[in-house]
Amino acid sequence: MYFLRSGIPFVRLLLIFMVGIATGMVSDWVQSSWLVVVCVLCYTILFFYRRDNSGLIFMKSVLGFLILFLFGVLVVDLKEERNHSKHYVHFIEEIKYYEAVVSSIPNGTEKSIKMVLTLNRIHAGKDWKDASGKLLAYIRKDSLMKLQKGDILMVKGKPFVPIRSLNPEQFDYKGYLHRQNIEATHFLKSNSFIKIGHKDNFFLIQYSDLFRSFCDQKLREGIKGVNEYQLASALLLGTRAGLDDQLYEAYSATGTVHALAVSGLHVSLIYFIVLMGFGFLKKIKYGKILFTVVAIFIFWFYALVTGF
Repeated sequence: MYFLRSGIPFVRLLLIFMVGIATGMVSDWVQSSWLVVVCVLCYTILFFYRRDNSGLIFMKSVLGFLILFLFGVLVVDLKEERNHSKHYVHFIEEIKYYEAVVSSIPNGTEKSIKMVLTLNRIHAGKDWKDASGKLLAYIRKDSLMKLQKGDILMVKGKPFVPIRSLNPEQFDYKGYLHRQNIEATHFLKSNSFIKIGHKDNFFLIQYSDLFRSFCDQKLREGIKGVNEYQLASALLLGTRAGLDDQLYEAYSATGTVHALAVSGLHVSLIYFIVLMGFGFLKKIKYGKILFTVVAIFIFWFYALVTGF
């Protein structure tokens, strides 16, 4: 309460913004974009109205907090990919074919390989139309077609939208996927898809993907246990796609899921390594600038490797 009463406005503003985000996550009825515009216009008029009194100051404060609250709701609304008019989930019952790009590195599970597909087009009804959105696709592990990130696929069939869990304490697979902006799954049979092209990413992203694959392969060779390998890969490389769903839910239930995310701890460890390896640069002329450039490059490359 001290922070709310003291002269530290950031905490109060942050709390209002967080309440807006929380409201947007649990409510579908709030449409805040036009409300934000109206509130900003009203606040602008009051701001340039020179006559100050307690009533106007109170109205400005209320409008300011309301704008911040609505911005929090709007952030959630913009992040929800399924709210876009071209999202495939709005045409899910009509889809016969779709074109998609493999947007994640394929990860092997016990019997299959799973990957995230980002849709470009769908054939719904009689015509092809542009589409957006991601789905989780599976292919058999013994499939003859070896896929990699950036491959463009033409797929026959309709994705499956998981059903939300209704039983208490049961793993909510639909909610788990939704938090990653994935709204459907699709098991691809060998005769239901073909590769029609490849989309090259920016060269730094390509090199970071190759480096991630190299590190992941070394972890797979050096760590024998499946769960242990998945945890190490999630902790070091941020590749949680291969992580067992129930294992992830167990971490989430105990409040330790943040341990699986690349965080400030990783950045501090990398900085320590950079400091030990390149700290000598600070002793030469213009060395501090060179050290800063090297550190920033390594940080951003690691961000690309971990899928920032």
